[in-house]
Amino acid sequence: MKPSEEEKERQRAAELEKLRQSLFNSNKSTDPRLVTAAVQPSVSLMAPAQPPAETRAGGGGGEQSPVHAIEEPAPGGAEASAAEPPIQPIETSLAEVMRKFRAPDEVNRSNVRVSDDVFSRVTAFFVNNPVSKLDILTHLLFTYLPRVAASGRVPSWLLEAPPESLRHRNLVYLEDQSLSDRFTQITAVHGVTRVDLIENIVRHYLPPPTRLYPPKRRRRRSG
Repeated sequence: MKPSEEEKERQRAAELEKLRQSLFNSNKSTDPRLVTAAVQPSVSLMAPAQPPAETRAGGGGGEQSPVHAIEEPAPGGAEASAAEPPIQPIETSLAEVMRKFRAPDEVNRSNVRVSDDVFSRVTAFFVNNPVSKLDILTHLLFTYLPRVAASGRVPSWLLEAPPESLRHRNLVYLEDQSLSDRFTQITAVHGVTRVDLIENIVRHYLPPPTRLYPPKRRRRRSG
């Protein structure tokens, strides 16, 4: 008895299915989609999602992994390097300038009573540099006491009131007529005293002392 058309159709369908299964098995090792699906481990839908590898390496602070930290420069690094000021040449020290300073020929010696702070600033500079206290104060006054301009303007720091303190330490300096005239102009126009101007100049240009220096005691002459 010959098979019916329906049976023939089922046989052809079964043969086609066997052929597809055979092709699938033969291509399983070459098709990348099938290989990935075959080796990928199963993941439970209830398991918590793992963070990316670079996040785990960086810890909880949001830092990058060591690879990123080496390969990527810090933000603004180039700008920061470009913004650094150039190295300035070493200038002649203030002590060297004072040592080379020469006062005018016609000068008088003047005394001024100053605070412990100002006296100690001058004394400390004298102790640490080969220049006399007379030359220190004389140079500061001749150099930094301004000549009053037509506008009458002088630096604001020069007119500030120094800290209140007992002024019982003696300093000596040299002055000529031009320096005396500068003192007179500034004190008359701005209502400040000469000793305030001297204290402000010393405090502005000499560093604070590490300690307060007492005045040197004079030796008594033996009878």
